[in-house]
Amino acid sequence: MSFRSCRFRHVFLAIWLFVLSTRAIGDQTATIDVPLLNDDLRQLVQDRDWEAAIAVIDSAVKKENTNAEQLIYLKGRIHFWAERYDAAVATFDELVTQFPDGRLKRRARFAAGVALVKKGDFRGAELIYRAEALALLSPERKQTFANIYLEYADAYFDPKDELIKPDYEKALLFYEKALDAGPEPDRRLDVELLV
Repeated sequence: MSFRSCRFRHVFLAIWLFVLSTRAIGDQTATIDVPLLNDDLRQLVQDRDWEAAIAVIDSAVKKENTNAEQLIYLKGRIHFWAERYDAAVATFDELVTQFPDGRLKRRARFAAGVALVKKGDFRGAELIYRAEALALLSPERKQTFANIYLEYADAYFDPKDELIKPDYEKALLFYEKALDAGPEPDRRLDVELLV
């Protein structure tokens, strides 16, 4: 295999995984708030005074009453806009390290992948996109969705309030969706029996 075809394969795979992953988390990323910026920081970003904006963010992160996760994410974006892709990747990695369960973790990983693509490191981007795609398609994530469907189905099948009659049609819809999502094998048997 030639270098050129190998590189094309990595670029194609990185792009494909990015598209797959962003579609899979589309609703999740739409709900994340933009960091609350004070007017000075907003003006610095609009003026593209990247160094001053980063200095303001660094001082704000040191304060206790700030949303450090969002500010670090913004710092990574500023590095990206300034075309300092290595610094952007390092900042996004810092965010993932400091906030392993943070709500911007996945977004930071994808942003690091985009920075690597802009830099020309398609292999590095592919590794990020592949790991994130596997996480999005993992059995644990499927189980999470199945549990949500099962919670609704159980509520319709056997309402807690004695005055509310069971709605077996709606329960059936949610049980079928749970089966499609892929519940744990022991729970799957119970759900199939209820269906």
